[in-house]
Amino acid sequence: MFGDQIVIEGDRAQWQGNIIGDFLDSVQDWESRGRLEAAKPAGFSLGRATPDAVAMARQAGLDIAGMDLFITPEHLSHAMTAHPGLTRLQIETIPHVWRQPDSVLPGNKPRSLEMRKQIIGEQVMITYQMWPQQKRMFVNTLYIKKGNA
Repeated sequence: MFGDQIVIEGDRAQWQGNIIGDFLDSVQDWESRGRLEAAKPAGFSLGRATPDAVAMARQAGLDIAGMDLFITPEHLSHAMTAHPGLTRLQIETIPHVWRQPDSVLPGNKPRSLEMRKQIIGEQVMITYQMWPQQKRMFVNTLYIKKGNA
């Protein structure tokens, strides 16, 4: 019923948003210890775009059918560095925006999209980037505007 919004390992089920929050903790620990001194956290897939997101992306000029959203320590670190003040809860919105955006716009770089979603009084805007020759999208940047935008 929940598809790839949850991950089941053994007798434990966990929402992807919470998994990203835990991943954020491991990325921040990796950075605070010095990237060369600590084990690098492994990136992971957040699943494929929904049919609605695929249709909206096509209207914005990019076909993302069958593409995975992949999150890496470097991309998450970039989002946190480029936009100080982002909270764990805001980072946990990444899969929600990917699956059910309110709007999709062409990104400002080739093979990129900006997806937007209104969540709890904030406009969450995430730019996803597809690298050449790949069937994956990566989180390029994330920013928040208070209120309706």
